[in-house]
Amino acid sequence: MKYCKNLLIGLILTITTILNSGLIIQENTEKNKERQTKIENALNDLKKDNAFAKMDGIKALVRLGAKEHAKEIAALLADASPHIKEDVINALSSLGAKEYSKDIAVFIKDKDIKLALASIKALSSLQAKEYAKDIAELLKNEKLREDSMRALAKLGAKEYAKEISDFLKDKSSFCQRAAAESLARLGSKEYINNIAELIKSNDKITSAGAARSLALLGAKDYIKEIAGLLKLDSDVAKNYVVQALGLLNASEYKKEVAELLKYEEFLKGGNVRASAVWALGRFDAKEYAKQIKNLRYDSASCWKYIPADNDWDIGTVEEVVIQVLKDWNIDPDALD
Repeated sequence: MKYCKNLLIGLILTITTILNSGLIIQENTEKNKERQTKIENALNDLKKDNAFAKMDGIKALVRLGAKEHAKEIAALLADASPHIKEDVINALSSLGAKEYSKDIAVFIKDKDIKLALASIKALSSLQAKEYAKDIAELLKNEKLREDSMRALAKLGAKEYAKEISDFLKDKSSFCQRAAAESLARLGSKEYINNIAELIKSNDKITSAGAARSLALLGAKDYIKEIAGLLKLDSDVAKNYVVQALGLLNASEYKKEVAELLKYEEFLKGGNVRASAVWALGRFDAKEYAKQIKNLRYDSASCWKYIPADNDWDIGTVEEVVIQVLKDWNIDPDALD
């Protein structure tokens, strides 16, 4: 009797599993059909004479992650409109279609600046290192210089660090910041002292940007000077400085950083608060867990740190809070 009962239970479980598998297959089939229909509509848009339809089609294929149709998108590089070309280049970059790097590289010297910039960024995103030399030549172009430096850094082209370092003394504060940031991304520690000179800049963001670049290079000797920049009355500058202190694990300044958990930015963003939360997490300052938990539902947009990239990406304060509390094995709802 017991044997029959177990056999019946086993049979029921088997049938249930088969039925569930069938439902999953059916659901996936329907999703695939829906995706294919959307792809076909997007491909039809690419063939239309209307520029807006073409751009909609390109964006739709990117949203669908349709890399298998990169060829159809790339064909539009022959279009007369620089706007469509720019959309195509951005799309190929988003889809990771590195096989079209050669086609994209044609436009890095285009007279249309937006198109040239899109090409430079795309080649760096696609890690097309074979074009580092071509991009380095663009350092002579004032309009393309900053993005070219950042692209070389993203490509890991350390052989151009010396050329980039020359722009730390450029008359443009934007160019100075790009040079410092690029050298930091390249890990060029030999230029730490040169970057540190920018801390004295009259431009607040350049000064704070240099601080973050020094932190990316692990320049602990400058922690005191960096912390002194917390007094800068600029939202962007404060954010950079807090990020720098976090990167350097400067826990001796945790009290000053914790005071920024209530900081209100002029444009209602949450960058400074998010960076303060993240930095306190780096400091393992669990004594501020309750104050951090108070930001649990802070939906303000911010830049959040991505460890794998050693860089920041768009997020919300809430996301940063949850991650820090999780790292501390603390339930956000158990602190009330």
